[in-house]
Amino acid sequence: MTNSFLLIMLICHVLGDYYLQPSRLAQFKKVRFRGVLLHCAIYALPFIVALFALSNPLQDTGALLIVGAIILLHAIVDSAKWCCFHFWKLDKKYEAPAFVLDQTMHIVAIVGLATSIGNALSSKLLDSVQHWQLLLFFLALGKPTNVAFKKLFSRFALDTDDENGAESKHATESGAGAIIGTIERYTMGIFACLGQFAAMGLVMAAKTLSRYNRISNNPRFAEYYLIGTLFSVLSVALLYLLIFGLPPLI
Repeated sequence: MTNSFLLIMLICHVLGDYYLQPSRLAQFKKVRFRGVLLHCAIYALPFIVALFALSNPLQDTGALLIVGAIILLHAIVDSAKWCCFHFWKLDKKYEAPAFVLDQTMHIVAIVGLATSIGNALSSKLLDSVQHWQLLLFFLALGKPTNVAFKKLFSRFALDTDDENGAESKHATESGAGAIIGTIERYTMGIFACLGQFAAMGLVMAAKTLSRYNRISNNPRFAEYYLIGTLFSVLSVALLYLLIFGLPPLI
């Protein structure tokens, strides 16, 4: 992926749809359509900043139309998703497929629109392709991957207490798992960028060693732990391939 404008548009999407959408807004968006409108307004902010940084919107109408179309399509998709869950009364089991479809439509729209502009923009900011690749890579490894894991695998999550209260003594601080997962992916991402792919195994080994007793004593935790670890490795590998392409040693 070497189109700097496309990379910047994807970075704006990640910022607007994840980092600028706190959990309170995400919950409010589920129950009130005003939340969807508020989210769409906030979502537009990174795109507006990027538009003015890359071009003069009054002179370069092409970039203005593309950014406007991306924001409008995002609002349409999110509004349609809200209507489906509220008017058709869709069950929670549809949240994971809806999340995948929602993000796929957003990304396809951005890729299709951003690549259509070609090399029409001449901003110096577009010359730093590798910088934008790195920024997108590490932004995507953070909150977006955490949200994706929660949406796709929440049904496997452990309860705070099991029937015998066995989990209560192993309870950890709320949100600690997400932080550990993020640090784990960032560490593996750094190794991947340095070409030290074998070193990624050290992260998995260290994580497994720290949880060895709980893995041995609790089969449910072992399964959930394995799902989370494999998802982290897979997300790092897929994002690296999609953003940077195949590494030189392959």
